[in-house]
Order: sequence, then C-alpha cells, then structure tokens
Amino acid sequence: MTNLKRSAIATALTLALVSGLAACGSSDDAKPAEAAPSASPPASQSDKEAKGKAASGSGKEPAKPKPSASPSPKGPYKPATPKRPAQNVPVPGPLPEVAKEESKAGQVAFIEHWAKEFNYAVETGKLRPEFWEMTSRSCNYCKEVERALKNMEEQKTWNVGGDITVDNIRPDIEPLEDGIYEVRFSVSETARKRYASGKTKPVEEYPAGAVDQAFVELRRVKGQWRLEGFYQIAD
Repeated sequence: MTNLKRSAIATALTLALVSGLAACGSSDDAKPAEAAPSASPPASQSDKEAKGKAASGSGKEPAKPKPSASPSPKGPYKPATPKRPAQNVPVPGPLPEVAKEESKAGQVAFIEHWAKEFNYAVETGKLRPEFWEMTSRSCNYCKEVERALKNMEEQKTWNVGGDITVDNIRPDIEPLEDGIYEVRFSVSETARKRYASGKTKPVEEYPAGAVDQAFVELRRVKGQWRLEGFYQIAD
C-alpha cells in the first residue's frame, strides 16, 4: 500500500465548508443576534452517565432502560431557511455493525456513516458525541470544524446547505507500518449560506465545491474503525 503522505503532500481539505466555517469567528456581519430557535432537541446524558444513574437506584423500582445519547426529534423535520435554523433534524442511526468490520465493506460503511454524522453537525450546528466516538481528537480538520461550529453558536448563526457527499470510495485493508489505513474517495459539498437572526441576506455565502482526490486515515481501535485525519492529495 502506498503511503499517500510520502508520495504526495497531504493538505487540509479545501472545500468551502472549511474555509467558510474557519472564518466564522472574524466575520464583522455575523454579530450575535437574538437567539434563534433550537436546531435540534438537546442531547441527553452520555451512555456512561445514564448507566451510572440507573445503577444508583433505590432497588424498589426496576432499573429504567438507559436512554440513547441522541433521542429522536419530536415533530416534523423542517429544513433550514434564511429565517430560521433547521428544526427536528433526524439523527443518524447507530453505527451499523458492518461499519465495525475489518474489511473493505466495513471501511465503506464507516466512511458513509461518518459523513452522515458530519452532515448532521453542519445542519444543526453541533457535533454529536457519536461523532467523536468515531473520530480521533488528533484530527485537525475535525477540530477546526468543531471550533467553527462553536463560533456559529455564539454568533447565533446557522447554515443553509453545505452537506457533503462521498463517492467512489476505494477501500484498502492493507495497513501501513504504523497501523494506519488510507482510504481514497471523492467528496463534494453543496452550496452553503450562513444566516443570522434579523438579517435578510446571508452573512456568508460559498459555492458548491468538490475534491476528487480526498482520503482519510483510519485506525483499528477496540475492534472498530476510528478516523484519524481527513485530507486531499495535493497536485
């Protein structure tokens, strides 16, 4: 297996999502406005916390089943508009069992589910705990997105559009010497506009973008895949 970082310079993905979100903290037009409606219901406690509370019961009542980390939204889904954020966004389902397999099918399913978690964050403005269960904190691209989303939350702004699609995934189950698996694919992003409460025009606007030679670094951790980095291959 060819080490892409040695054969070509690996740079941060240059989709509009990155350049746009990274600039959120410096936009003069995106000053804090009145609080916009919540884009999604608040997440419940983590599985670990829920388990601890269930175990601390008095014993007089049967233990209640622990809640999922992100309960299903109540009410109809309403996509984001220039006037308000998205509402009742459907949460991604649990990580499919096939996505945990050490196989080509497992890599494909993992990357596809990771993209669903990513798109959920773009639409709601929040990365779910499940995203970080799949993703290493060493992923610089992911940390930049998290920082930008926090800036958007502080500024009371939201996205319309900007979801990504991954295609032509080329799995490779032959690891490098350091245990990293490099999986190539193509990724595209729809046009994205960022709006703020009380403003009729977007405070930021970015066209659709695409990268034909993108790749992720995966690693096997505790019997499943974990994303270590998200890159494109430089020309």
